[in-house]
Amino acid sequence: MKYIKKISILLFLVLVAGCISEDYDDCDGAFVYFSYFGDEDKQIFPEKVGKVVLYVFDENDRQSVKTIIVAQNEIKRNHGTTLNLEPGSYQIVYMGNVYDNTEIKIDNIDSKNWGIAYFSHPNYFLNQEIPTNDSLYMAAKRITIPERDKYAMVRDTVDFVSAHIKMEVYVTGLQPAETKATQPSKDLILRNVLAYAHFDANTICSELCSYRPTYNYEAESTRLVSKFNILRHRYDSQININLEDSETGDEFYRLPLVEYLEKYPVDMNLQELKIQVHIDI
Repeated sequence: MKYIKKISILLFLVLVAGCISEDYDDCDGAFVYFSYFGDEDKQIFPEKVGKVVLYVFDENDRQSVKTIIVAQNEIKRNHGTTLNLEPGSYQIVYMGNVYDNTEIKIDNIDSKNWGIAYFSHPNYFLNQEIPTNDSLYMAAKRITIPERDKYAMVRDTVDFVSAHIKMEVYVTGLQPAETKATQPSKDLILRNVLAYAHFDANTICSELCSYRPTYNYEAESTRLVSKFNILRHRYDSQININLEDSETGDEFYRLPLVEYLEKYPVDMNLQELKIQVHIDI
């Protein structure tokens, strides 16, 4: 049993430190460890991220070289991934939890700024209202892959940040619709929400859009509950939380989010930021 254990340890060391084959052209050039602490003092990446998509840009930051998908089972097993890239310098954007509520646009990049690539909900590209966003986490970091040799594997840590805000909206006193008693008489709409976000978090989106989040409605208690995600916003955003007539679309109620946050402040610097809004009609 001791010999088997020694052989297993030696094999592991060979695999992570170099390559068994003498032809190092097929070796992985780097291993990147995924890290996210959120607002805690312990590692919580595997708890928060189920899949990571890597977008690899060339040394001029212009062209997407390849896309790499790291599945949840690999994240849990290795806490990261190996990179089989040719020697050179790369800018890599790491997107966590890219599922049905996220679409990435990296086409037609005509400048040396990789950060102009952006992401949003697929409905944005169809000019439709957005219901929610995925619970996105992201990182961006440059890495250099050296020439291949048996000691060439580079190791690095990639620190993720949250790219979304959890929203919870509770509305009480909302009467049911006259034509359908199981539905509220007013629709919940968010206006002036940032439409998309750039790979480069310092590049600010200037376009606004509307969200129509899903909700649960209890007709007997006249209570509406909606839980959804939006992309990261600053404290002084222009978001309005509206209730609008479900038949005519007329505005019935408007709450500027910034005014609510002035009255009920939250720490906008939190990674796991949740904003709860309570409205009494």
